[in-house]
Amino acid sequence: MLTGCRVKIDNQTEGNSKEKFDKCKKYLQNLGKACEIFASHNNGHYPQNIEQVNPYIKSIPLCPACKKPYIYSSQTDPDFFIIKCGGKDAHLDTKEVDEGNYPVFNSKEGLVVKGKYTDSIASTIKPTVSEVPEKTPSNITTVTELPKPTEIPTEVSVIEVKPAAKEHNSKGLGYIKEKKYDLAMEEFNKALEISPDYIEAIKNKGNVYYYLGDTVKALEWYELTVSKDPSYWNGYNNMGNVYYEEGDMVKAEEYYSKAAELCKDDVKPFNNLGDILIEGGRYEEAIENYNKAIALGLKNNELYSQSGFAYWQIAQGYTKENKKDEAWNYANKALDNYNKAGEENPDDPVPYFRAGIIYFNFGPKYIDKAIECMNKAVEKSPDNYKYLYARGQVYEGKGDTEKAKKDYEKALKLAEKEKDKEYVDKITEALKK
Repeated sequence: MLTGCRVKIDNQTEGNSKEKFDKCKKYLQNLGKACEIFASHNNGHYPQNIEQVNPYIKSIPLCPACKKPYIYSSQTDPDFFIIKCGGKDAHLDTKEVDEGNYPVFNSKEGLVVKGKYTDSIASTIKPTVSEVPEKTPSNITTVTELPKPTEIPTEVSVIEVKPAAKEHNSKGLGYIKEKKYDLAMEEFNKALEISPDYIEAIKNKGNVYYYLGDTVKALEWYELTVSKDPSYWNGYNNMGNVYYEEGDMVKAEEYYSKAAELCKDDVKPFNNLGDILIEGGRYEEAIENYNKAIALGLKNNELYSQSGFAYWQIAQGYTKENKKDEAWNYANKALDNYNKAGEENPDDPVPYFRAGIIYFNFGPKYIDKAIECMNKAVEKSPDNYKYLYARGQVYEGKGDTEKAKKDYEKALKLAEKEKDKEYVDKITEALKK
C-alpha cells in the first residue's frame, strides 16, 4: 500500500468534473483565508490585487476545470473582497452550481455555489484578474500548475531608474495580465531603451518569454538580471523555475539554493527548495527548508502535508532499520503536520488519507483510527477511486470483507470510467481475492 502510493494519489490531478469542482472550492477558500490574513497585517484592509497574498499562500492557482485565473475585486470603506471562478459555467456539468462564474468566495458570506451573493458593498470596486500563478513547483502536492516566474513588489536595482521607464514597465505588467504579450514586450523594450539597466524590466521581459513558452530566451534574460545585480535572489529563483520545468532537477536545486542563500524575507525559494529535496529523497533537508518558510509566514495545508510526507518517509527508513522508537517519533511528527494541514483546510481529503496510511501501517491496534481517517478522506471526495481502493484495503486488513468488497466494486466502476488501467487491474485483483 505504501510503495508509490502518495505520488499516485497526488498525480490524479485532472480528475473528473466533481473533483475539479472540489479543488476549485478549496482554492477559493485558501485564497480567501490568505486575504483575511493579509487584512490582519494591514489595518483590516484587503489586498488591492490577488498577487499581494503570496506571502500567505503557497501559490496562486488556476481553476482546475477552465485553467483560467480567478477574478478578484476588493474595496475599502467598507472593506470587502470577492473572488470568482475565472470561467463562466466552468462547473455547470456538476449540477451543483448556477449559471455564471460559480463558485464564488467573498468576505461577507464565504463560499457561495448557488443563488444570490454580495458582489459589492460600496460603489467603487476595481476588478483585477490574477496573473499566471507564481510558481511553486511540486508534483508532490495536489496543485499541478507548472512553476511560473515570480514577481516581487519592490524595486531591487540600486541603479537610478527614470520615471518614464517605470511607466512603460507598469504598462507592460498591465498587458501581461491581459495576456497581450506582444504589447507587453514593446513596453518593456521601451523601458530598457530609457534605462538599460532597469532590472525589473529585464526580469519582466524574461517573464514574457516564459509565458510564451520560450524557456531558452527566458533563461537568457533571467541570467542578465543576476549579472546586473548578483544579489537579486528572484533572478536565481526564476532560473530555478525554468530548469524545474525542463526536468533538470540538479540545476533547479542549484539556483533555488542560491536564491535561498540570498533571500532573507520571502518564502518562495525555501518552499521551492524543499519540494526539490523531497523529490530527491533528502527529507531532513526538505523539512529544514519548509520550517524556514513557516518561520517567514507560509502556513497552508499543502506545506504541512508535504512536511508530513517527509517525516513519514524518515519514519519508514527507521522502521526498516528496526529502530521502533525513532520510527514512532517521526510518524507522530508526520501525523502532527497532517493535523495542521487539516486545520488549515478541513475540506482537503489528502491529509486524512495520508494519516490513514500511517495508522494502517502501525498494525491492528490502530486500524480503527485508519478507518476513521479513510472515512473522512472518502467523505471529502466520494468519487475518488484511489481513496476507495485504499479504504477497501484497510477494511480487508481488519477482516471486514463485505465493506472491502463494496469499496472495491465502486472504485472499479470509477476507475473504468476514467480509463485508469493500473487501478482497474489492482482493484480487479483485489476483488478476485
